[in-house]
Amino acid sequence: MDRAVIASTLPGERPGSPPLTCGERIPIIGLGAGGHACVVIDILRQDGRFEVVALLDRDPRRWGEALEGVTILGGDDRLAALREHGVAHAFVGVGGIGSQEGRRLLVERAALAGYIVVQAVHPRAVVAATARLGEGTTVGANAIINPRAVVSAHVIVNTGAIVEHDAVVEPFAHLAPAAVVLGAAHVGAGAFVGAGAVVREGTSVGAGALVGAGAIVLTDIPPDTVAYGCPAKAIRPVGAGIPPSQPRPRAGR
Repeated sequence: MDRAVIASTLPGERPGSPPLTCGERIPIIGLGAGGHACVVIDILRQDGRFEVVALLDRDPRRWGEALEGVTILGGDDRLAALREHGVAHAFVGVGGIGSQEGRRLLVERAALAGYIVVQAVHPRAVVAATARLGEGTTVGANAIINPRAVVSAHVIVNTGAIVEHDAVVEPFAHLAPAAVVLGAAHVGAGAFVGAGAVVREGTSVGAGALVGAGAIVLTDIPPDTVAYGCPAKAIRPVGAGIPPSQPRPRAGR
């Protein structure tokens, strides 16, 4: 990517700057520049169809830095300028434990600015022919999504996670690495299932719930509830029991 073109999208950009081009590949930008962004960048590079040309992040201290060789150009206010330069595709590079509200807001901002939020499916993931993936879904390396599973829009199926046959994962849920959702189980919108946790067949994790790492879910978990243990038990409402001096869990960028 031409440095002059990148510079033209920074504050003080020149009128009439040339559009961003990437040869045969599709230019794409990332919203958020944390650890999850690194994972998605790697997936897109291995996919081979996209060239990640820029990242946006709300932390001004990081502007001008590079992550995985991609420049962090500025904040979300750069969306319009990059769209004018011909970039029409975006991904959300925000993961995090707890509330997935941050990812939802970024998707809304991207859509309002005219971007298509793409799927990012690692070449070493296994997705059955009859499984259904929604827009903007991320599927990590060695993840498995089996027949008739439904993975809705903007879900993260992280490295090595498994979604078994006939399971349903609702929008903006996050399955952490090695999480397992067994047959006909249901994970509600915006829920988080921690690393190595197992959701038993036919059970439900409610919308916005947080299941701790390594938990074994044998009975339904109510919405907006923190649950952990073997078997998993509802411990408290999400966000409750946190000292006022401590930040509440949220998606990191």
